[in-house]
Amino acid sequence: MATIKEIARAAGVSHSTVSRALNDSPLIAEGTKEKIRQLASEMDFEVNHAARSLNRRVSNVIGIVTPPFFGDMKSELFFASLTDQLIRALQDEGYLIKMEYGGAENGRVRKLSRGRNVDGLIIIDKDLPKSDAAFLKFEQMPVVFLHYEPEQFTPDEVYLVKTDHHTGGFLAGEHLLENNRRRLMSLTAKDGVSIEYTERTDGFLHALKTHRAPDPVVLKTALSFHAAYETVSMTPAIAKREIDGLFAQTDIIALAAIEAMKDMGVRVPEEIAVVGYDNIEIGSYFKPHLTTIEQPVRPMVETACRLLLEQMSGKNPPFQHVRIKPTLIKRDSVVASS
Repeated sequence: MATIKEIARAAGVSHSTVSRALNDSPLIAEGTKEKIRQLASEMDFEVNHAARSLNRRVSNVIGIVTPPFFGDMKSELFFASLTDQLIRALQDEGYLIKMEYGGAENGRVRKLSRGRNVDGLIIIDKDLPKSDAAFLKFEQMPVVFLHYEPEQFTPDEVYLVKTDHHTGGFLAGEHLLENNRRRLMSLTAKDGVSIEYTERTDGFLHALKTHRAPDPVVLKTALSFHAAYETVSMTPAIAKREIDGLFAQTDIIALAAIEAMKDMGVRVPEEIAVVGYDNIEIGSYFKPHLTTIEQPVRPMVETACRLLLEQMSGKNPPFQHVRIKPTLIKRDSVVASS
């Protein structure tokens, strides 16, 4: 008797395509379904109806998988807000929640999903191991990736909801330029952290190019408050006022930069204006109140929940990447240069 893997090899398609075709998924073309069914018949493949019945069992539980650093809320206040709103939205729909912290690296995606202990997953993590990614594709578990773009999936095989970070970076750069700030710097993550920081930088550079502004300085740092404070404190271009505007790509490092500049005798925003990113609540309490780019947390959560619940109800919407535009929040850390 043939296996799904053998049928996939014979048909020249993925395991998940074979599984979807045999389950009559509307995501698979009729011609492909017919070819796979014919091969399954010729290769003496039999569907395990008992297993299929078990797989359709409803647990009324949704799993949420977060990255391993998520336990450190001091530096991840944005994720605290995102996950809090996500849990509330799912509970309002009547679901129980199972959380896995750092689950991807430890194979807990498979543990959480195996035996249909959950009806669906929302994954806030980009670094799934290949074995977990293969498991999700094969099992056809309803899944939505939120905030992070998974590296192991192509656009035509995943549901993704995230911020349009290119627009976010553009808004930050444009706001500084509109306030007569022309000598700009961006404080961003070190290489390899996440594609979102590349997208923010690209948007920032696009704004400067659009407005024919000089090329900025791009300064890289670890994303903790302490690391950003130290980085800014040791940057001569800031001490010498060689820049007049700073786009810090998280609110945490923006607040660290402001505190460092205060200790250096740099006046914010008069000498150097600052724009952050995330709109975490604490930014509105620091002095000066932080101008920032607000990530669209509520629309992201609502969209992710809708896509997951549609999958769970059998509607099977087309795979899609949803990028939701952020908003500029104007406060006191940016004023027009005299």
